[in-house]
Amino acid sequence: MLQWDLDSKPIFNKTMLYNRDMPWWNSTKLHILYPNENTRRQILFFLFYLPPATFDMEKQKVVAGIEGAKTSLLQAWKEYQKISKLYPNGTVTASTGVQKSPRFFYYDWLVDRGAHGLNNTIKEYVGIDWKKLLDIIAYKHGNEPDPTPYLLQYNGLDQYLTKNWKYWGLVKFIVGYERWNPNVTEAMEINYITPDVLRRFGFPNWNNFH
Repeated sequence: MLQWDLDSKPIFNKTMLYNRDMPWWNSTKLHILYPNENTRRQILFFLFYLPPATFDMEKQKVVAGIEGAKTSLLQAWKEYQKISKLYPNGTVTASTGVQKSPRFFYYDWLVDRGAHGLNNTIKEYVGIDWKKLLDIIAYKHGNEPDPTPYLLQYNGLDQYLTKNWKYWGLVKFIVGYERWNPNVTEAMEINYITPDVLRRFGFPNWNNFH
């Protein structure tokens, strides 16, 4: 009931942020989007998955079982509210004291991944290697809160989604916000918090850490 209450809030209030391209509340539209029954069942499972554990940011520990599931839902809802207030042009304070868009931390994460063995993947993804990406976000435009406009001149999957899917900017904003989040470590953010929050915004996803 708690999950239904939280999931239904944005559906009945269209002013709230939500990935409305995943119309789980409309069976006709859902069948058109996912005509294969198995695919449809899988994507719904990914959206309504209740993790057996999550990281409690207040207690700073992993909680499991019924407490973990409840914490996952309520904590992700709190994050939903924080992010909703900031999106699309809000900023957070970086460790340097400079105000940055959460999207900056999303791209900063890509730099980190590129520098740790995924250079070719990052190059295909944003159209440039991680060193060039670092140069753009940290040096050439390091004083700008959001590097996104300066990256649109390149051709990669990220740019394609940015230009063609209105909810991709929200995905980057969510991921970047949780990458910045000072209340959670990187491992806990990747394995627990970000997947929980993405589901709260209506983005089906699966993390097999559990």
